[in-house]
Amino acid sequence: MKNIALLIVLILACGFLTAQETLSGPENPAPRDGWFLIQRNGYHYNEGWYPNSIVHYSYNANGQIVLRTRQNYPDGVWELSSAQDYNYNFEGRLLETVNYFIDDGQWSAWEKESSLYNADGTLQQVYVYLHGSQGWYLDTQQANSYEKGLLASEHLYNYYSWDGTFTEYEVRSFDYDAEGRLMGKTILTLLDEIGNYQGIRYLYSYLPDGKLSEVIDQSRSWTGSNYEWLDNRRHLYSYDANGYLIQTLQQYNSSTQGWHDTRRYLYTNDSYGNCILEEYQMNSAEGWQDWDKWTNVYSSTASADEQAPAANPSLSCCPNPFSGSTEISFQMKESAAAELAVYNLKGQKITTLAGGTLPGGLKNYVWNGKDAGGKDLPAGIYLVRLRIAGIDTFVKRVTLLKG
Repeated sequence: MKNIALLIVLILACGFLTAQETLSGPENPAPRDGWFLIQRNGYHYNEGWYPNSIVHYSYNANGQIVLRTRQNYPDGVWELSSAQDYNYNFEGRLLETVNYFIDDGQWSAWEKESSLYNADGTLQQVYVYLHGSQGWYLDTQQANSYEKGLLASEHLYNYYSWDGTFTEYEVRSFDYDAEGRLMGKTILTLLDEIGNYQGIRYLYSYLPDGKLSEVIDQSRSWTGSNYEWLDNRRHLYSYDANGYLIQTLQQYNSSTQGWHDTRRYLYTNDSYGNCILEEYQMNSAEGWQDWDKWTNVYSSTASADEQAPAANPSLSCCPNPFSGSTEISFQMKESAAAELAVYNLKGQKITTLAGGTLPGGLKNYVWNGKDAGGKDLPAGIYLVRLRIAGIDTFVKRVTLLKG
């Protein structure tokens, strides 16, 4: 089960680490205040850097993510491969996330997560549904408990539809120090019906200024006479003089070598503290070898800065879904080079609605559901993409209905 805003989040200078994460490039680097991550470009190294993914992020007027789309690059052609929709209640709490896979331009929902909250706003339960031939069906449930306002445990259950029962298969427990900092997380996963289980534990250490310095992964292992917690891996975090994260180093503990370097992430930050480059390297007999890297593009919501002109954090299409035509609106702070275009789900541009240097202010454009040649398009889902100053600023999903 994926956790969406369920776990305690340890915000770092570049990216974030959740209580369940060990060493992995943060998928959604946490920008500095007043910034939005809008695009993430992935590359793989094979005697040179080759592009392999692009992720776009769209936000609502409150700065909350509402749509995430991913494009892959098989056979040298960009193809939309997956998407996530995020839905919130009037209080701004995440209610539902719907995951889609995309095949030959067709969106297919395969999983959704629905959340319930306690009166104090803490997350109470998460239900995970899968989509099959008969529609949505319940798959798993997560129930959370709290002590003194801190997440104490998460209990995960499988749901069996034939008898309507839940069976617990995993328990996650959390420990904190007197300051409320996460010090340990234990995961116990049931292996069979007689109570055998496997265990993983994470131990957290901090610098005097409160930044995360080390995470040790331990496994519950049989030593010949009993089970003990044994060190498996550890992750060491380094920061620059500004307090920005610049390296995450993974070390493995072996009986012959002790602790030795295996992998690392290197982070490059801009002057605002946003992570603009992440490099993933593997250690070998020849030294550190390039493997993957990501570049991140941000948009600022500040009213006055030295960044490229940006739009307000919204792009509206009304009506949506539509038949006939829909009006697309957005607002620019000042004059800038911009393009408003419509794409299909294969990433191919269908038509350009506006382009060139546009003056600041409110903009309204109408799309009539036709391609650039004036041909009617089939009913389906399309993407309206706004680029300002060469940056993909917003992406909006629209549904064209049959006339």
